[in-house]
Amino acid sequence: MQKFKTKVKEAIQANASPPSLARSFTFGIVGALFPIPASTTVLCTLFAWVFQLNMPVVMLMNFGLLPVQLALIVPFAWLGSTVSGVELPAVTVDAIMGTMESDGFRGLLGKFGVPLGMAIVGWSLASLVLGIPMYMIWLRVVASVKKSQGAAK
Repeated sequence: MQKFKTKVKEAIQANASPPSLARSFTFGIVGALFPIPASTTVLCTLFAWVFQLNMPVVMLMNFGLLPVQLALIVPFAWLGSTVSGVELPAVTVDAIMGTMESDGFRGLLGKFGVPLGMAIVGWSLASLVLGIPMYMIWLRVVASVKKSQGAAK
């Protein structure tokens, strides 16, 4: 965890504007939490390319948040199911990861397509609701660190 914090601090201290870094952190987190295992690197790369983000920051968030991504699959599925009214079969992260390991991506989608679809709905809603506040928080954090960095020089 300390290494992760150090990398975040180094990224903030890099020569980039606070809005650019805040966007990179925000999209990195949003992409990292996409509830389909083994797909976040592609999504984060796409975000970085389309929105001209800081790729190292986006990937730092992506790789650093893997445990959080796995922990949020079921809550995202529950949220999507609740909002859409689709009945959600029983699902666990262990079952999802076990299927991914034994049957690959195609087997994962075949067996858990509905729960993962509902998780995407839940992730989309959470991203829309929390994206702007998350950006505003990162903007203040980055600006504060950069300001203290400038004062220390």
